[in-house]
Amino acid sequence: MRTPIKLILVGALVELCGCASFMRPQPVVLRRYVTQQRAQAADSSVKITVFALGVPATPAPPTNITNLSTDAQAELVKALATRTPNGGPGALAQALAVPIQAASSEQSLRDLTHISRRLVFSLENKSPGEASRISKARIYIDPLDGTRFAGWNRIENNYQTLELGKLSLSQERGATASLGLTLPVAAASPSVGASATNTLQEEVTLQWRRAALIGEITPRQAMLLQQGGIGMDLTGNVTADFDLVLPRGGDTTVFVPVIPKECNSEVVFGRQTLIYPAPSVPMGRPAPDTAWMSVQLNYELRDVLRGDGTLMEGDDDVVFRDGTSRIDRVAVIPGEMLRAAVFGIQLGNEPVWIEGVTQSGAANRAARLEFAHFEDAATMLVRLRDCTIAQQKHRMFVGGRNLVDEDRPNLRVRRVTLNYTDPSELQQATRE
Repeated sequence: MRTPIKLILVGALVELCGCASFMRPQPVVLRRYVTQQRAQAADSSVKITVFALGVPATPAPPTNITNLSTDAQAELVKALATRTPNGGPGALAQALAVPIQAASSEQSLRDLTHISRRLVFSLENKSPGEASRISKARIYIDPLDGTRFAGWNRIENNYQTLELGKLSLSQERGATASLGLTLPVAAASPSVGASATNTLQEEVTLQWRRAALIGEITPRQAMLLQQGGIGMDLTGNVTADFDLVLPRGGDTTVFVPVIPKECNSEVVFGRQTLIYPAPSVPMGRPAPDTAWMSVQLNYELRDVLRGDGTLMEGDDDVVFRDGTSRIDRVAVIPGEMLRAAVFGIQLGNEPVWIEGVTQSGAANRAARLEFAHFEDAATMLVRLRDCTIAQQKHRMFVGGRNLVDEDRPNLRVRRVTLNYTDPSELQQATRE
């Protein structure tokens, strides 16, 4: 009879140990949820809005003597010493502290089809649950109507890390059992005992962590992916600076001159090629069309069904809901910003031409007296009225004849549109 009794005792021990193993404590603080399932989100759960603005210009750092090479520093000290002979060391030191102004220069090429814009994406969590949060957001941006991406140089969200302390939880679960067996023989009274104890110590540092934000870009599409950490709702703003290329309309070459005040000094006629965007309908609309983009948000909403009474997420029963929010047309660049014009000297409606100032320097090479900036055209007009035609050092003509001194009082600056027709000035000269 002893062998069956041993088998019974061993079986009892196995059952007790199995029960103790089943009662092992489970994580509460460090787990992500109790149960989870996936479903489609309602159309109104998450909403995205977008607006565009210009990219703030970054001022160049001032140049002073410390930015120069040793030879340039020595030359600067010599030059400033000759200009402050009576001021002594103090005046020289003060002059050396003044930032060095860079010589103003115009680029030989100005491309108005390349424009940088900052897009601000706002994600709004409209789900009714207080503990529900946006856990993942993927934003697709597609330029429309021929606009393309040339690149980007900045993507940013508004999350930062805040230390909130630590939370710890200790669990201990135990199971004990004993088996006594009374036999007919009083001398044989065996007893078997079993016990098991499991302890789990959990500790988590509570933080608001920076949400991961990555992206990829091609000429036809850009994608931003934002993933939040535990307990982080991605509601808020994401900004990105994009470099855009618009469809090209054409190009023209204009003057960027250096105009002296004295009539006996000669004007230096620098040249600049201007590339401008295409109009939506050639010369048939007040301005080129607005540059548009479509934006689509694919999101994952962590919807809490039960367990939202605690800050930690380990006791939540959740449904991960996948949804989409889309905007078909977002105005990125207003059409008015794409207007291009130059400023020419005219007599009536006839443009004034000038010879011998083109890049080739040929005496018979003529060009319209047109300028990239209104200020340059106005300054040149003042010179033409104050100085004789002979003092200009170059032949000028208008309407197939030479420009004469009697024409000077009637000269004026006119805006010459390149890719639009201004309805308020239908009589204004435009490019053919």
